[in-house]
Formats: sequence, C-alpha cells, structure tokens
Amino acid sequence: MADREVEELRAAQKAEYGQFRALLPIFHDGARAYNPGDPVPASNVELHGYEVGVQVERTDAGTAPASPVPSTPQPSSQPAPPPVHVDGVPVEPAPTASES
Repeated sequence: MADREVEELRAAQKAEYGQFRALLPIFHDGARAYNPGDPVPASNVELHGYEVGVQVERTDAGTAPASPVPSTPQPSSQPAPPPVHVDGVPVEPAPTASES
C-alpha cells in the first residue's frame, strides 16, 4: 500500500472513531457493544440515535482516548448509572450466582 493510501485510511479512521466516546455501557441485541470511555464510531451515533450527553459525549480535539483501565478498582461515592440499551431503555443486570 502506498504511503498516501495509508495516510488516507488513518485520516478516515480518525474521523470515524475520534468524535465520540461512550458515557455508559451500550448494548446491541443484549450484547455489550461499548464500555464507558470506548470510542464510538460517528456513523453508529447517527445510525442508532445515541443521545449526545447521555449515552455518548463529543471528544476534545477529535481524538477519543483508549478505555480507562484502572489497575485496581476504585470505590465510587455514587452508584453507577444503569446500562442503557440501544433503544434507550435501561437494562437490568443479570443476577449473579449468589443472587439466584
């Protein structure tokens, strides 16, 4: 592949994946598609109607950072928001073995 083609592909990827990141877990057909902090393709924001400021946020300078992966879990003073289904309907987490 020529250097020009590679640069064009990189620019297209940056444009597609560098505009939005997930604020909440986002599910498609019951499977998690995006975790908080994951870059979300701009075409999917438009196609699925994700709510900017609720499900996704615009990134600064057009670059979405990699998902935050803390080395140790940090307790939160607030409960985590519920996962959101692609249709905007909250999805209850499946019960764990200890809850069954």
